[in-house]
Amino acid sequence: MGMTDLRQRLLRGDASLCFWGMGYVGFSAAAFFASRGVRVVGVDPDPRKVAAVREGRCPVRGFDAWLRAAGVDPAPRIRAGALAADIASEWGVVAHHVAVPTERDGHPYEDALLDACRAIAYRFGSDSTVVIESTVAPAMLDAVEAATPGLHLVAAPRRDWFDSPDRHLGALPRIFGSDETAALVRVAD
Repeated sequence: MGMTDLRQRLLRGDASLCFWGMGYVGFSAAAFFASRGVRVVGVDPDPRKVAAVREGRCPVRGFDAWLRAAGVDPAPRIRAGALAADIASEWGVVAHHVAVPTERDGHPYEDALLDACRAIAYRFGSDSTVVIESTVAPAMLDAVEAATPGLHLVAAPRRDWFDSPDRHLGALPRIFGSDETAALVRVAD
């Protein structure tokens, strides 16, 4: 499938993007795409966040005003679950965006990233495209690659400034990185 075909499938609603982590970064990205007509699925281990998303509420307290100011629906239609198993295969997920904590107490923390990528590889296959929205060190990418061979990894750390509604996912330039040209081009498209 060509890049334009994938983009058209997403815009027609024939395919979905899956966002792992429904915090500031994950939910804002999911809401951005859902507000533009892309079918979106969200995964988060916090049952309160999953319930909020399922009920059409913003799962991040006080964040809905910023989303509205940025031109993003703070309560778009997003299917959500706590586990990879909650995502139905007929939802047609074509790419995964992982926005999980990669730092804890000022130190690199890779457990959540590894857990999400292992779940993706197990549930969706090792040939899946994974966009890592969190900031990662090269050693973390090496650990993910070693634990989940075959995943098509693209690092695309987010740097939104949540104090300025004009600086959001749709307005800021993105930096993408991958050692796979095809995956890099597919994600950039």
